[in-house]
Amino acid sequence: MSQDGLSVTSELYALALGPHFAPQTYPCCVVNGVKFISRQRDSRRTTQNSGVCVPSEGGHDFYGQVENVIVLTYQNDCRVVLFQCRWFGDQDPRKRTRNDNNLTSVYV
Repeated sequence: MSQDGLSVTSELYALALGPHFAPQTYPCCVVNGVKFISRQRDSRRTTQNSGVCVPSEGGHDFYGQVENVIVLTYQNDCRVVLFQCRWFGDQDPRKRTRNDNNLTSVYV
């Protein structure tokens, strides 16, 4: 599509039209080969993998757990995956984590 010499990608057009249906929620999903599991589903397992880490520009990482996986479906089978997370210690990053011998402890 083009108007006044500007090109719009099919993904941007699909997002502009809005999602087809109500959002779907799932207990887990695989994105780019990485499996994400919600905290509720993870609590029934002996090994747990619901934790997430988001690096920040200031060098202090943000840690949390996945609460829900939300998927929005748009035109042309375009999908957006959102993660609702429970974050730990948002106020002072130095007080929420501790690094010992390449092992990070998170105070929940």
